[in-house]
Amino acid sequence: RTTTTRAAVAAPVSMTTGEHRVALIFVRFQNDPPPSDGMYADAYAAMFTGSGSVRAYYLENSFGQLAISGDAYGWYTIPRDSPPSCSPAEAFSWAHDAEMLASAAGVDLRPYDYRMYVFRSRGSCSDYGYGDYGYGVLEGPNPRRTLILTTSEKYFHAMAHEFGHMLSAAQSNALDCGGSQIANYDLCDVKESGDIFDVMTGFFL
Repeated sequence: RTTTTRAAVAAPVSMTTGEHRVALIFVRFQNDPPPSDGMYADAYAAMFTGSGSVRAYYLENSFGQLAISGDAYGWYTIPRDSPPSCSPAEAFSWAHDAEMLASAAGVDLRPYDYRMYVFRSRGSCSDYGYGDYGYGVLEGPNPRRTLILTTSEKYFHAMAHEFGHMLSAAQSNALDCGGSQIANYDLCDVKESGDIFDVMTGFFL
């Protein structure tokens, strides 16, 4: 899922080529159980180093023209309990808290094109992720931000999907024409996020 919570900015010309720097930021609520080392390692591998990582996926599908690199920070414990409600605006306020903690710890996030927040728990959120095309909270129009609110077995799909939104990719829809392979489009239904063969579907989330 993607949402715009701040003023939109023009996409850079090189958005889908070149090196893209990602800060992977690990976040927990103050009443969450302690995170395991496995969650950190699983998320890092899903984004950067695994043979089936987001980095490997986009490198292959761009024919070597889009490379992802980055670093991981955290865990940061934000001074909030896991909330009873969840909206994109609320979720990005949690990211703001985490950014402030990272900044206070001496982490400079400005060199990164994207900030991806991996949460210990989903709280009451029904969505597995949010993407923001707007302004970062520390400076300027960049970087784009995304929140990952899921468990480790879904890290790849959530990360690849939300990173795709950061590249301005929309949901991957499907055309359902019932039993007909070729039909009048007026008789078919568009299924949002219905293309199960693309990471931009919501099917796996």
